[in-house]
This record gives sequence, C-alpha cells and structure tokens, in this order.
Amino acid sequence: MKLWFKRYQVVSICLSLMIVSLAFVIGSDGAYGEFFTVVAFFLGTVLYLAGSMREWVRNHMAACVLQGMLAVCMLAGGIMSELVLNAENIKKSFVTGEVTAEVLKGVDFSLSEGEFVAILGESGSGKSTLLYILAGIDKPTEGSVALLGKNLAEISDESLAAMRRRDFSFVYQFDNLVPNLTVYENVTLPLMLDKQKESEYKDRAEDILQYLGLAGRKKNYPRQLSGGEQQRTAIARALVTNPKVIFLDEPTGSLDKERGRQVMELLADINKTRKVALVMVTHSEAHAQYASRIVRVSDGLVV
Repeated sequence: MKLWFKRYQVVSICLSLMIVSLAFVIGSDGAYGEFFTVVAFFLGTVLYLAGSMREWVRNHMAACVLQGMLAVCMLAGGIMSELVLNAENIKKSFVTGEVTAEVLKGVDFSLSEGEFVAILGESGSGKSTLLYILAGIDKPTEGSVALLGKNLAEISDESLAAMRRRDFSFVYQFDNLVPNLTVYENVTLPLMLDKQKESEYKDRAEDILQYLGLAGRKKNYPRQLSGGEQQRTAIARALVTNPKVIFLDEPTGSLDKERGRQVMELLADINKTRKVALVMVTHSEAHAQYASRIVRVSDGLVV
C-alpha cells in the first residue's frame, strides 16, 4: 500500500507538470514547444517505467490512459516546437481618399523549421504584401505575426532590425546591391552593420562565396557581374548571417529562363543542405515546384 501511494504521487506530479507545460505551449503560440517536448519526454520515461510493472498497471489502468495521452502531447509538442513562423487572420487594407482597397482578407500562414514554402499567385493577388508582412517590413491592418517566437507587433523597431541582421534575411526581386562596394563587401555588409569583427566572419563569408561560385568575383563590383551573379550575391548576403529563415520576393523575376532555373536549384540546395527555412513569392508554377509546399493566393485569400 505504501509503495502504491508513492507511485500514485509520481503519476499525479507528472500529470500536473504535463498540464502546466501544455498551458505554456497553448498560451505562447508554440514559443515554448521545445521546453514542453523535453518535459514531456522526461515524464513519458517516468510513466513508461511505472507502466512496465504489470501488476501495478492491471490494478491502475488510469496510468495507462495517462501514458497514451502523454504520447499524444509529446507528438503535439514536437510539432509545435518546429514552427518558426505563425501568422493568423492577416488583413491589409489601403485607403486612398474615400476608397478602401482590401489586399489581404484574413490569411493564415505557418512555416516549420527547415521548410521551403512557395507563395504562388498572379500579379495583384496580395502575395508580395503578405510576404512583406510576414517579414516585418509592413504591418497588417488586422491579425498577428509570430516570427521565431516573437510577436512582431510587440517588439521595437531596433529589436526587429537586430533580428534582420542575425535571425532572418530578405532577398528582393532586384538584388539591391550597393554599387560602390565589392561583392565581398556587399555580402558581409549585414555583419559589419552588426559591428562584428571581420576575424569572426571572414572564413564563413569565404565559404559561402565558394559555395555560390563567387569566390573568383569577390573583388568585383556589381556592375561587373551578370544578372545571375548579382542575384547570387544577394543570396550570399542573406545567407552569411546564418539565418533561420530567408524571405524571397520573386528572386528570379529579373532573370532569363536559364539563370532563373539555376537560382531555383541553388535555393533548393540551400534548403536541403543548410536546413534554412525559405518563404518565396513567385508567379511561376514551374519555380513553385521546387518548394516542399505551395500556398496559393488569389484575390487576397489562400485558396
């Protein structure tokens, strides 16, 4: 009887901790998913050891039920821990005089760690507006965006700028390179703005330039590069900060068919080998097929 009471105490404590952990996860949109997964794994191990005592299990079937519930919670915790981006009910309107144009009409979007998502739509569908909101460049009229566990509406402009330099990057349709800086200087510009020492990032930058086939061009200026090389330089700049997420707005829009294909193959390789999550806007069905998931946007809605 005394031994049974001790075991019952363990189960009770485990269940209490599980409920508290689950409350953390639900209340934070998955920001504590990793914490919950670790706790759930520990508790699952305890309950498994207790459940292996057959006689005790036969007498106390409730423990078996709790063990099953915990397994489901562990799975849910693992899924939630993978989310790096979660947007809910995103709406965006532009007002011109007395006319209000609804560009986004209530869009939900999520991105898992290491996922490659293509947002596909025609011109005027709202896809680029959605991307700019997801990346914190624009603000929604309604709705919320949680990026890397932070609600973008609740952080300062300085904190958001620091996140751009360290945690996520943005690649525009046009490369936006600084014309009077070399390829190497353009690529390392975010690191210099973040006041990092060159000794800390030089090897990393050289490695990325080599990876993207730009090592022999590092001393050249943008005007001396082809269109494909300019876009690869922009991708290198986005990659050099070791971001968890890269946002891309029509990265092949200014390139011919062959160079566009090369850039898409490069992006797919970056996603696969470097495990960087990508969110890409495109109007090309063929380019969207390189992604692991396609989100179709039409008239301000996901369809």
